[in-house]
Amino acid sequence: MITIELDDQPLELPAVLTLDALLDRQGVAPETVATAVDGVFVARSARANCQLADGARVTLFQPIVGG
Repeated sequence: MITIELDDQPLELPAVLTLDALLDRQGVAPETVATAVDGVFVARSARANCQLADGARVTLFQPIVGG
């Protein structure tokens, strides 16, 4: 088991997951959120390779778009 923080709430996971797998597990549509791990932005294209370690802080937020 590992423990991460997801939007400032502790979350226990059965094993190390990727950021993509975490979004899927939580039922979050990947195109609806922007993501950061430990305060560093993670692009959608990088989520499949972003392994979440014990103690990671994951933040989901609404992307800002406009012109």
